[in-house]
Amino acid sequence: MSPLVKKDEKILDSAIVIFFQKGFAGARLSEIAQHAKVSKASIHYYYRSKENLFEAVMNKIIDIIFENVEVISQGNTNLFDLIDEFVSKVLNVFAIHPYLPSFILNGLNTNQQVSSIISELSEIFVSKFEREIILAEEKGLINPIDPKYLFTSILSLSAFSIINNQFYYQDSQNQSDADSNLENQKYLISSFIVHSLLKQEKVS
Repeated sequence: MSPLVKKDEKILDSAIVIFFQKGFAGARLSEIAQHAKVSKASIHYYYRSKENLFEAVMNKIIDIIFENVEVISQGNTNLFDLIDEFVSKVLNVFAIHPYLPSFILNGLNTNQQVSSIISELSEIFVSKFEREIILAEEKGLINPIDPKYLFTSILSLSAFSIINNQFYYQDSQNQSDADSNLENQKYLISSFIVHSLLKQEKVS
């Protein structure tokens, strides 16, 4: 990989951190340059403007999220396995980018690009889960639910789980505890969602 590409990616990675922490309005190119250890002129050379850099960040986030969500199993996988898999993948993405949940929450009301990402992700979720939801309803396993409501419930619980992890495990020495807690959260969120869906007579 050439030095030019490396610097380009370094700027983009730093932009992700700063934009996630401060949002579009609060982020400054000088902060991004300082974080990336490059000159502000380098940012203008590669991206021309703050708007272009933010768009590049959005495109990268779309790729990160979609490449994880797109591989969620279909076919013989039942609804409950799909929920387990989706919760796990969402939390993995949020764990790698811990400021993404707050960025999404803040951006939903202030940035059209963020809203568009969530809408696209919702449509993918519906396309993968709708058939299994209908089958589970027809079998009398679960109460009727709108797939989009299920999606927002999983996303919200996952987002606040990561925020909770950040609050309690800020010390890097506790990274193993944070990782262990993340695995516990995957189980707890998935179990909570599944048991909320199950009809009372089906709950063991």
